[in-house]
Formats: sequence, structure tokens, C-alpha cells
Amino acid sequence: LGGPACQRISKLIAQMLEKAGMVYDVAEKLPQMLRDVGFEGVVSELKYGPTGECWGKMGELGKISNAGAFKRLIPGLVESGLITDHDLTGLYEELMKEFESIEGTRFVYRIVCARKPV
Repeated sequence: LGGPACQRISKLIAQMLEKAGMVYDVAEKLPQMLRDVGFEGVVSELKYGPTGECWGKMGELGKISNAGAFKRLIPGLVESGLITDHDLTGLYEELMKEFESIEGTRFVYRIVCARKPV
């Protein structure tokens, strides 16, 4: 739920994970995966994490948290050959500007809980 830079970085992360044989949208698939292997009481909820000054203190913490997560992914994105270090640095800077300029930016998180049958 962000702007163009956020969407582009998300797409790059999805491509990097796919290239590594990992599932980008595992959180969406997890509830059914748990049911398929016999878990009970599977509950899946979406939560929204505010990002940016317009959200006050929680938004500032969200900005720090999300910016840090993206920054830690930079080496993997560059090593995967999907983007150059220079281009990714520029994209990261655009992302930081989006966090402050696009009011209402928030990240979606999925919380999944399940019970293993006895």
C-alpha cells in the first residue's frame, strides 16, 4: 500500500525469492498448507503497519522497521543480478521519500495461528 518505489522493490524481492526457489506469498498460502497437513483451528488475520510521519510515533517506528528490512535485502537483490547497486541505492532513496510524501502508507502483515491436533 505504498507508491511506485515500494511496489518496484516488492516486485524485485518477489523475483529474488522465486529465483532462489522460495515462495514470496507464503503467508497467503500458509493457512491452507497448515490445514492440508492436519492442523486445526487455523486463523489468518491481516494487520496494517503504519509507515511515515503522518501516522505519528507508530508511523515513525514503522518507517525505521521497514526501511531497515529493505536495506538488509539490498545485497541479495544485487547478488541476484536483478538490479545494480547504484540503481538500487537510488530506488531505496525514492522509497524513503515515499514514506514521508505519500500520506497513509502502510504495510500489510498476515498473522497465522493454528493448533496441532493431539
